[in-house]
Amino acid sequence: MEDPSEVIEVKCEIIEISDEENFNCTECDAAFYRKADLDRHQKIHTGEKNYTCEFCPKSFVQKNNLVMHVKMHIGDRRFECDVCNKKFITNSKLVQHYKRHTKEKTKKGRTFMMMPDDDSIISDRN
Repeated sequence: MEDPSEVIEVKCEIIEISDEENFNCTECDAAFYRKADLDRHQKIHTGEKNYTCEFCPKSFVQKNNLVMHVKMHIGDRRFECDVCNKKFITNSKLVQHYKRHTKEKTKKGRTFMMMPDDDSIISDRN
């Protein structure tokens, strides 16, 4: 019998990747570097939505979109604005909201935000 520590099972997935956007959608002008991304995109045109919410009739093409949607139903809002205490499902939604509280200035690909309480500057590389 083989020693289990010496048995290694390797599962590989072959992913087609191109240096150029060679995977083109036949329905619109979208182009992708990976065939998997094209396959996922094409579901938009076919209307195929395999991921359905258990709380409402809404369906989604991608599982991660369903997961984010379900968080809305269950109240999973972990990201809180330190200015007004409003809570959000994702950090990106919080950042988008937070820009309402700041005066933004952009310079050479960077965004500088003036903070409302102490006029300190936060630099965020884009």
